[in-house]
Amino acid sequence: MTTASHRRRAQGSAGDGPSTRERIVNAFAERARMRGIRAVVMGDLARELAMSKKTLYQHFESKDALVAEIVDRWIARMREHAGRSEAPYHDVQELVRWWTEFWVKEQTDFCFEFWRDLETDHPDTWKRFWDLLRNGIPAQARVAQWLRPGVAPTIAEDLYYEIIAFYNDPVVCAKFGFSRREAVLAAIEIWIGGALRPSAAPEVAGGLERPADPGGEG
Repeated sequence: MTTASHRRRAQGSAGDGPSTRERIVNAFAERARMRGIRAVVMGDLARELAMSKKTLYQHFESKDALVAEIVDRWIARMREHAGRSEAPYHDVQELVRWWTEFWVKEQTDFCFEFWRDLETDHPDTWKRFWDLLRNGIPAQARVAQWLRPGVAPTIAEDLYYEIIAFYNDPVVCAKFGFSRREAVLAAIEIWIGGALRPSAAPEVAGGLERPADPGGEG
């Protein structure tokens, strides 16, 4: 079957196709959110939705296609969030806090096993997600210019995401007695203090220039 044919079938019929598609996405996302991607068995998902596996696969040709759909929706939300009018581009440190708070909420809404499975079992989707997160979100992409002198942008960026990944591990959080959200936000405060110039500094006080097209890439 050609890719075009898969797309046509995935869109469903003009009648109940879209609503069926949404039911599948929502049911899959809820199971994966709580137990991880590997824990979702497509046959069980079909039975829960009172449909045959054939019908399910008419809308999504594989589990990977369902995972990609979830990630595509995240990417859309991230782009929308980065372009919101209340984004604090006037204050670099507040901008990092604002973006991190959003990302942590998105991240911790899904169990640790979900992220493990995404990285291990769906590498293409994982790469697309992280490439967008690291390179395509204006709120983050323009912070590098406000790093303290002597702080290498690549190292600072890698450390930022290592912090998020490390403190997303519930075993680590349990060891220190923090929730995943508390741990990430506390660690990012330390990162802000060490990596960024103070917001009150004359060269920083003007903030960042708001991107002309916050919703686009780059």
